[in-house]
Amino acid sequence: MRSHEDERQVRRRDEVGAVAAPVSHAARILALQRTVGNHAVAAMLAREAAPKQEPSPGLAILDGIGAIPLESVSLGEAHKGGSREQPVTSREVNVMSKQGEHSSALQRASLDGKPFEAEILIGDKVRVKLHKALITSFSTSGHGGEGPMDSWVLNAESIEFITDER
Repeated sequence: MRSHEDERQVRRRDEVGAVAAPVSHAARILALQRTVGNHAVAAMLAREAAPKQEPSPGLAILDGIGAIPLESVSLGEAHKGGSREQPVTSREVNVMSKQGEHSSALQRASLDGKPFEAEILIGDKVRVKLHKALITSFSTSGHGGEGPMDSWVLNAESIEFITDER
């Protein structure tokens, strides 16, 4: 009987002076899995999982208008014109963005015909600089699953591609 009382006293002393080590999230999940099983833990994790948000394909930064998140970006082909003495080469960038506060500014820019500098960021590694750019086409499409979309075409006198090789 005496030995049991000594063990109890030692346990109480250890409990009072002991500091619990932090338990990681993974250790908690494993302990829960041992208690309630795989199926219950999988269901709980599925309920807790945040919905995956796809990153925007790009961002357009237009002088005088600002930054616009892009839904899609595609590069058109070069169009040549002018004369032999003064050849003109222009390039197109076709862009789609969700309709927003920037939409009216894009439409005004498409009508006024004043060139501006623009930069398009595609992913984390590609920047496209457009020099003397114009918005040569602008339209708004219907109410699809993503809401109304703006389609616009940037035409530039020259395009510079910059890649980040990290």
